[in-house]
Amino acid sequence: NSPDVPNGFGGLAGPIIKAASLEQVKRLRELIPPNIDIIGIGGVATGQDVLDYLHAGAKAVQIATAYADRGLGVFDQILSEFVGLQTT
Repeated sequence: NSPDVPNGFGGLAGPIIKAASLEQVKRLRELIPPNIDIIGIGGVATGQDVLDYLHAGAKAVQIATAYADRGLGVFDQILSEFVGLQTT
């Protein structure tokens, strides 16, 4: 157990967990009723990441590590990239 993480849980964030998080979103979307929304969390740093989570079944995404690393402007950048992917 890490002394920095209570009970040894947590401690992973950002791009390293995206693949596992996408898989969990896909599985949850298959298991729970469609009226229950899923929020994709883990490794959202680009417009493509947002699109990946939406295709996996998420209704929304959380952006945390990218915000911590790149600041408030990350939201405009990700949104611009996402919109660009929608028009191509």
